Amino acid sequence: MIGDNLSIANSIGVGLLTLISYKLISFYFFTLKEYPPGPLPLPLLGNILLFRKQKHLHDIIRDISKDYGNVFTLWLGPQPQVFIMDTTTVHQVLRNKALAGRPQFAFADQVKSKPGTVDIAFSDFNRAWEVNRRVSFSAVRKYAASDVLPQHVVHVTDQIVDMITKNKDNINVQSMCETTTIALLYIIAFGHKYSLEDEDIKQVIEAIMTLEDDNMVFVLGGISFIFRLFYYKKWNRLVSLNDYFRKLIKDNYEQHVATYEADTTRDIIDSLIYSKNEAEQEGEENITKYVDKWTIMNNVGDVFFAGSGTTRETLKWWFLFVALNQEMQKRIKKEIETVLPNNDDIPTQDMKEKCPFMTAFTLEVMRFKPLAPFAIPHKALEDTEVSGYRIKAGTAVMPSLFNSLYDENQWTDPGVFKPERFLENGKVISRPNACFIPFSTGSRACIGEKLALTDIFLILTRIFQRTRGMGSFQLVLKDGQTQENLVYGDISKVTSHCSAEFNLKLA
Repeated sequence: MIGDNLSIANSIGVGLLTLISYKLISFYFFTLKEYPPGPLPLPLLGNILLFRKQKHLHDIIRDISKDYGNVFTLWLGPQPQVFIMDTTTVHQVLRNKALAGRPQFAFADQVKSKPGTVDIAFSDFNRAWEVNRRVSFSAVRKYAASDVLPQHVVHVTDQIVDMITKNKDNINVQSMCETTTIALLYIIAFGHKYSLEDEDIKQVIEAIMTLEDDNMVFVLGGISFIFRLFYYKKWNRLVSLNDYFRKLIKDNYEQHVATYEADTTRDIIDSLIYSKNEAEQEGEENITKYVDKWTIMNNVGDVFFAGSGTTRETLKWWFLFVALNQEMQKRIKKEIETVLPNNDDIPTQDMKEKCPFMTAFTLEVMRFKPLAPFAIPHKALEDTEVSGYRIKAGTAVMPSLFNSLYDENQWTDPGVFKPERFLENGKVISRPNACFIPFSTGSRACIGEKLALTDIFLILTRIFQRTRGMGSFQLVLKDGQTQENLVYGDISKVTSHCSAEFNLKLA
């Protein structure tokens, strides 16, 4: 009996060993050859150990490209990711609809109002996505141009300025930008006016920052169940926070439907409902089929999650650069004083044209500190050739926006912060060349570009307007910090997501 059991156990062991050996041989001798070259991956883990180095993401990727060329493959867990580095190919990829899909990561359904429904950020490229994108794009642009947006900005920003003036000698920039951005997005999405001391808004800010601080857990967990097991507690915590946001959005959406008036735009939800109804009245094909309450709620969530990080980080770097460049700060203040001579005036969208240097300064911040070096991953919808390599259908593709924003063939001295590159004869050139793509380009370009730029302009003009006469924003350096090691130096340090921590003072 014992001998029979041992024989069965041995047979199972031999069978498993044979299966594992077959899988490994098949992977290393056949599967790897189906993709562009890259570092040799480990079984199950892939190349994830490369990211343990104390370097920024883009520095690691750039170092790998030196060895494997402008098109190479990294394996994140069992999933291949093809990275595209040279500018010409990046633009071809971004404009190629055959590469406009989205990898279907596990976290994508977690952030949706209902699993399996369509959203703009994470859903695959298809007819339903195209219709929703068109409706959402119309809604966001409508809201960005609305009269209610400046009022919302003033409501939030004036409370921020009150906090600044109470602590002029040591302003926590990270906290200031987090609170400003998330609080404004809350009111943009739901239209509720509140005090920043309210527990509801504090809870929203804390929840979003937790989600964003642990976003790599979501990304890795979405790629493979192995990482979900490894980060079990954090993954479940993030899933719980997403459930909280889904309920928050659903409750607000239902309230808006019950109180909606076509001639009043209170917020993004109203704009989305209006754009959907407008498309229906114009007889747009299949609008009712593709745009429903779930997709509208998904797109409200995209405003939160896509808008909060990019706007917050742009504001943070904006304040750092304006503190580093006092002469530029004086020039910006002079423009604002011209268009807003009185403290009671409310900044509006049309004032941007009268503040060309301030606008150019903001665009240069976005170029110099790109916030999404590879945007959201694309996916090949069919077998496609890129630079002589065959990209299999279903493969994730990661085009480097960073390299485009630092292409020496298109930008003079790209490692130098120079707003003047966006000016010509005193007027703003919003696209000095095709390489300025901080919001990506092609079918998957960010629909929130106009809203983000408008928000940033209105926030900053109001802050400078309300702090008039209090001095200039200056750096408060901590032990061991210098202005140079915060921003400048070797081009390798000029990367996305640099974690510069600094405080400011008004003096």
